[in-house]
Amino acid sequence: MAAVFFDGPEQERIACESRDREAARRGKQIHTKVLPLQRFYIAEDYHQKYEWKHDPYLSKTFPQVDDYALSWVAKSMGVPMSEIQKQMGARWEQFAGC
Repeated sequence: MAAVFFDGPEQERIACESRDREAARRGKQIHTKVLPLQRFYIAEDYHQKYEWKHDPYLSKTFPQVDDYALSWVAKSMGVPMSEIQKQMGARWEQFAGC
């Protein structure tokens, strides 16, 4: 099961709109559930940033994990690349060729 968890009506609205917009773009239903956040447990340290830590390309391309997270989240939400560049500021120059 895929799920998105929200904490409040605004997050619920955004999650549902995003899911529905992507379903319309794909022309098929997306079965991701949008559920209220109840109890959250932070995973152990070795689970944190797992993909970034274990993919040499990612860790080389994005030496600062926050830049990787920002770019991934922004792209998945349909944020224009220009906005990602603005948020990363001067660090963007390191990644311009990627």
